[in-house]
Amino acid sequence: MAHAFDAPVHLHEADRRWVGRPDPPLHFWSGRTHRLTDELTLINPGVHFPGSTVMHRNTGEGALFTGDVVNVCPDRRRITIMYSYTHHIPERPDAVRAAGELLTGYRFERIHGAWWDRVVTGDGNEVLARSVDRYLRFEEGLPVEAPS
Repeated sequence: MAHAFDAPVHLHEADRRWVGRPDPPLHFWSGRTHRLTDELTLINPGVHFPGSTVMHRNTGEGALFTGDVVNVCPDRRRITIMYSYTHHIPERPDAVRAAGELLTGYRFERIHGAWWDRVVTGDGNEVLARSVDRYLRFEEGLPVEAPS
């Protein structure tokens, strides 16, 4: 697709080892953020896998495009962050805390997850903060609201 549309592909440096062959459209970036344009920023939140990337769109109400890095739950009122969805391994609390702090620096109403119907349509920053807080409270053995 990159060749068909003459489009670059931006991949975090931490995922370089997964590239089977070099290709001119492939561009590696490093660090926690990489600004593509005034409106688009790639963010490596440090969860799920080392090179995981989400994208923030800084237009209108703002949006976060997360795939399964920050997964929108079926009720679309919460998100979850897993180390491995396949093996049902939760992410480390310190990594969840750090990702929450990093992503809080961006304004977004919407969170677009990995599946078409997994979209938080409003209060995205609040959904993220509430979900991270809930996860950390649970990990610390503190009371959380009952699952729904």
